[in-house]
Amino acid sequence: MKINELASEYKMQYEILRAKIDGLRPLLRIYDGTDLVLLRKK
Repeated sequence: MKINELASEYKMQYEILRAKIDGLRPLLRIYDGTDLVLLRKK
């Protein structure tokens, strides 16, 4: 695998993870206690 291919793959993975984080972030204001701890682990 060439460095450009690897960089492209890293960028795609970053975008997927970023979308998941952005989707979970609003939930931080809703949950508290044990639920919040579990959400932060995700």
